[in-house]
Amino acid sequence: MGSSGVFSAEMPDEPSQVIVPLDADTAERLLSARLDPDDAPPGYAEVARLLQAAAAPADQIELTGQAAALNAFRTTHPGPTSPPLARPRPAPTPPRPRVPPPGPGAARTDRRAALAGREISG
Repeated sequence: MGSSGVFSAEMPDEPSQVIVPLDADTAERLLSARLDPDDAPPGYAEVARLLQAAAAPADQIELTGQAAALNAFRTTHPGPTSPPLARPRPAPTPPRPRVPPPGPGAARTDRRAALAGREISG
C-alpha cells in the first residue's frame, strides 16, 4: 500500500495516461449509463462500458439459474422467526440546575481582579 493509503495496483503513482477530471454533466451521464463509450473522455471508455452493462436489463442466459440461486439463498439464510425487537428508548436527560445570574457588583469585582492581575504581572 502506498503512502496515500491506496494500493499501487489500483492507482499507480505515475499513470500512463493523464486522467481528465469530469464536469458535473459528464459525470452524471456516465453514472446514469447515458454516456456512450465512444463519447467518453480519455480513460473513461471502459468505465462507461461497465456502467452500461451493469444498468442493462438481464438477458435470458443471465436469468437461467435465478430460481435455483434464490432457493439456495433462502435455504442458507432463513427469514427471521420472530419480529425484530424494538430498540429501548434512552433514559431522559435530567434537567441542568439553574445557576442564578451574577449580581450587580459581579462585573466590578471581575474588573478589579483583572486590573490587580495586570499590576502584579506588569
